[in-house]
Amino acid sequence: MTNKIICEFIDGTNNVKLLENFDIETKYGNFTVPKDFISDLASIPRIVWNVCAPFDPGIREAALIHDWLYRTKDARFSNGNSISRLMADEIFLDELRERGIGYCRRYEMYWVVRGFGASSWVE
Repeated sequence: MTNKIICEFIDGTNNVKLLENFDIETKYGNFTVPKDFISDLASIPRIVWNVCAPFDPGIREAALIHDWLYRTKDARFSNGNSISRLMADEIFLDELRERGIGYCRRYEMYWVVRGFGASSWVE
């Protein structure tokens, strides 16, 4: 079973703050999203929110993980290997599946981040 992310909304914003470290195990390796990370949950154009709006808790959790991967220049797995953009997007897809998001919706969301995420990826 997938662990739940413990976070809270920040008053007056659409942002959430992670209240505990969150350990992730993926097919590529493991990493930790650190306590106090702040996410807007969906750094995507509002025009595609009908597909990717983070209102479902499962989407919100996957989006928080994906945001951290995109915003962290030196994101690495616990074994020291770096995390590529493709890996980050595939982790997002896998996290959506683990959190019960249906096949069509999760692939729509995956292709949105693949199509629109390049400008947000930090090399």
